[in-house]
Order: sequence, then C-alpha cells, then structure tokens
Amino acid sequence: MITCYNVSLEYTPGRKILRDISIKIPKGSFNFLTGPSGAGKSSLLNILSLAMRPTSGRLSMFGHEITGAGRSELPFLRRNIGTVFQDFQLLEHLTVAENIALPLKMAGESSTEIAKRVDELLEWIGMRHFHRARPKTLSGGEKQRVAIARAVINNPQLLIADEPSGSLDPTLRKRFMYLFETLNKMGTTILFATHDEELVASFSHPRLTLRDGTLEEG
Repeated sequence: MITCYNVSLEYTPGRKILRDISIKIPKGSFNFLTGPSGAGKSSLLNILSLAMRPTSGRLSMFGHEITGAGRSELPFLRRNIGTVFQDFQLLEHLTVAENIALPLKMAGESSTEIAKRVDELLEWIGMRHFHRARPKTLSGGEKQRVAIARAVINNPQLLIADEPSGSLDPTLRKRFMYLFETLNKMGTTILFATHDEELVASFSHPRLTLRDGTLEEG
C-alpha cells in the first residue's frame, strides 16, 4: 500500500506545484496517471520514486513512513521501486546486458546472480541475441524493452512508468502495455503516466487525473 496524505510540493515559497494530494494505491494495483502538461505529473512521480521529498504532508510506502525517514534509509527503500522513462535513459557506453544489470550491480549482487537474472530478462523481452549490442544500434522499441528489463531486474514492488510509450507507434504501445500487465499479474504495483487517451480507453485500469496540481480519482 502506498499512501499520500495532504502531500504538497513547492519549488518556490508560495507557488504550489502539488496541492494537498491524498491517495491510496493498493498493493498489486495498476493505475493510469493522466493530466495536461504542467499539471504536476512528473513532480508526483518524483515524490513516489523517492527522488524528491514533499514540502508538506505524509507519504508512506511498503510499510515505512517516508516523510520522516533519514537520508541513509532511502537507498534501501528505493530498491523497491523501478522506473521507466520516455527517453529510456540508457547508458550509451554500456552494452544491453550491462545496462540491464546496473541495479543489481549497485545492490552488490554476485556476478553469478547478475548473469542469471540478466539472461532471464533478455529471454523475457525477446532480446537474447542483443546482449552485446550498444543502445545506439537499437530501435526505439528495442530501447524501451531494455529500459523495462532494467527497471524490473530487482523485482520491485512498485514500477513507475513516465510516458514510456510516448515515442512509440500505436501497435508498439499496446504491445508494451501487455508487458506491463504481465508484470502486474506477477504482483508488481504499477503507476503508468500517459497523455494517450486511446491507450487508457483500451484498458480497464483505474485512472488518476492531475489538474493544476490537484488529484482527481476516476
């Protein structure tokens, strides 16, 4: 369960980007996050990915009170979160396999466990023969598959997707949605931010809508 209670965010005093947001995201749920540009979607995702702290309010995740957590506690909590971005954020000097392995390397896993998990995920995304390829040689859809594999290699409890299908054609968008749905069925909680109304309408998941920094459910 992820709970926000009266969460607000100010970048400058008196200018609230997010206003008193209260929401409960059940464990194992799949939610769309929608809203116009500038509504505060990325700011909310930054808070939920623990990249940013709210100015006020309370946030609890995975049974931990986040707003009062010390800085030393945050790296451990972040391991429960995977993130996928529209621009992929792959490291160009690393191979596909090395990009996917990064979270496990940072967590100090053994090379044997890393090799096993990377191999499993390369098989899952259908890119076993691309393990030595560099990102610059991949198509947009292939880069997105690598980004998803990297985001889930730690078996995160929460997967945050920030416009992950924005640069893909409609056919690929739906194909990636089925990847996310497979992860959700395996128990991962998913928050999927998108502007794509057609994509949202094609699936029956709940929608959270941000307007002027205020969150609406439905």
